[in-house]
Amino acid sequence: MDRANVRARATAGVVAAGLLLAAGTAPAPPASAESAFTAEMVAASSDYSILGEAVADGDGDLYFPGDTSYGAAAWLYRYDKASDTAGPAEPYAPVADVHGLVVRGSLVFFIGTDTGTSVRSVYAYDPAAGTASAWGGGASIEPAGNSTLAFLGDALFYIGADGDVHRLDADDPAVDAVRVDAACSDSSAPSGADDLVTAGSAVYFTAECAIGGEFPRDPFVIPDPGGDAIDFDQPAFNPDGYDLGYATGFLDDGADGLFFSAGEDSALRQLYRMTGAGLVQVDPSHPNPANPFRWNGSVHWFTGSGGTLGLARFETDGTVSRLPLVRGELQDPLRATPWGDLLLLNGFFTVTGTPDAGNFVYDPATGVVTRLAGITAAWAQPVVDDAYVFGDVDGVAGNRIFRVEAAAAPEPGPDPLLPATGAGTEASWALGVLLLATGAAALLLRRRARATPRA
Repeated sequence: MDRANVRARATAGVVAAGLLLAAGTAPAPPASAESAFTAEMVAASSDYSILGEAVADGDGDLYFPGDTSYGAAAWLYRYDKASDTAGPAEPYAPVADVHGLVVRGSLVFFIGTDTGTSVRSVYAYDPAAGTASAWGGGASIEPAGNSTLAFLGDALFYIGADGDVHRLDADDPAVDAVRVDAACSDSSAPSGADDLVTAGSAVYFTAECAIGGEFPRDPFVIPDPGGDAIDFDQPAFNPDGYDLGYATGFLDDGADGLFFSAGEDSALRQLYRMTGAGLVQVDPSHPNPANPFRWNGSVHWFTGSGGTLGLARFETDGTVSRLPLVRGELQDPLRATPWGDLLLLNGFFTVTGTPDAGNFVYDPATGVVTRLAGITAAWAQPVVDDAYVFGDVDGVAGNRIFRVEAAAAPEPGPDPLLPATGAGTEASWALGVLLLATGAAALLLRRRARATPRA
């Protein structure tokens, strides 16, 4: 869920409490629910604090923006599982404001700012050498402060300070970045790119298109590592004229299609599914869904909040089913991470006064959501390598790392931040073929006029 959507959903408060339980569809929680999971602090003797999203390297180690327990500079930090310690990955490195971490092969890529020159660049950290190097030649456009990183084949994409998407060679740090050509549906140039992400076999982002005096945020796709970006809010892909502004949560589920949410403003989204057959609304009776995620072989998403909170699943026949959910203290989920047959969540346990977030485990066998006791300020998404969550605890300075353990630990699932693999994803439901076949002609078509400006 993007930051705007989190704020909109969080301020909605607790509404219609008890609707799910009143419907009689959710089982009662077992008496032992609160003791089924524990969260043990790791690197307890190290002085560190989590300052952003973490990534796992596949060997049980974590990389994250961090600092000492009272710092806020966001250096590249590492949790070393073998020694159970956390600290700077590269001591005395001058690169701060670290964010956008992605693991590719043996390297950890991230965006950071050289404190000596104040120049922001893409970097790659090599654990074997213990050093980080700038990626891209000297003429490359600096990454924007809101940029993330997205890989597709041998290309590395980022959002530049000019508001456009740029492409780097993912294998050669000496090659300068080049701007990705993009056009809105009326052939004008988009601006203000954001929400850059890899989903399956394509890269997606949103950007503003000045059409008819409006500035909607249209969804764009880059279907090929060396290709142009194509606006798919146009008749060739959206013949029914759905409002696809503020798109977020792109999930390419192979044969089931591309899922994402979009709407006329950031608090009024619908979930959409795009296949080679066209674009359809998936669950129109439950607006403003959380970002979809793949779990146990199906696409899932949360709907509602507080007493109306629900968990939906997309079935192979195209229908939507509801899973049992006894939400406990969970008011509004932020992000979900599959952990075998279980689901790790961070989300709000209070949305009144000063909102605060904790970590939770959802067990589909019982429908029970269990809060991991004592952890607050859980703003970073849980990570599965081992099962890690993040947050504050009383009496310990800094935002810390915790390893979750269950009475019967599941097999670790895939990291949802990494692109899926397999035959279904390689096919990627022919979106790239559809886009390339119709994109050039469709870019010449003007977008339908809108009756009112978008908020």
